[in-house]
Amino acid sequence: MKVVDAETGEIARVIALPEDAHVYVRRRSEYRGRGSRDRRKFTKVYSTAWQAVFAKHLFSPQESHTLLFLGAYCEPESNAVVDEKGRPMTRRDIAQHLGWSDKNMRRILASLQAKNAIFYGGSSGDERFFVNPALFGKGAVVNATTQRMFDDRKVQLIESARGMLEFLRIGRGESNIVCATSSSVHGN
Repeated sequence: MKVVDAETGEIARVIALPEDAHVYVRRRSEYRGRGSRDRRKFTKVYSTAWQAVFAKHLFSPQESHTLLFLGAYCEPESNAVVDEKGRPMTRRDIAQHLGWSDKNMRRILASLQAKNAIFYGGSSGDERFFVNPALFGKGAVVNATTQRMFDDRKVQLIESARGMLEFLRIGRGESNIVCATSSSVHGN
């Protein structure tokens, strides 16, 4: 039996199999061009948004690391942060996964909430963390309710800061992610 490298087409080696051997070929579901479908679970990372984030030095390394972790645990469609079994992750769960103290985790999550990168809320008794769909997505569509949560939070932030906020520009549009407060906008 000849073993052919799928990428290069080269014959790697020749293997002699006994007559009564059964050969099973397991198909890998990776992208191979038109018509192929990737069946692995994945999270979409919006590169234009992250390029803008990096250009503004918006997140500390710990905040970026936390967001990357949270993005990997987004629930499809809603962007709620859930564990492998689909249960909402708590601040302590996140801290434990990242190996950070509860105090440090509280500080990082509060900073990310202030920047509108994450949201903590939901219906009473079912509070959970959500990741801003401008940064990460999972599933085929952006959930309108999740998007509205972050847009409503933007309005609240503008009102509380009396309009003295700057929001991250992604491409030609303005996002709902805070990148400057009144003190940094006006140099106070």
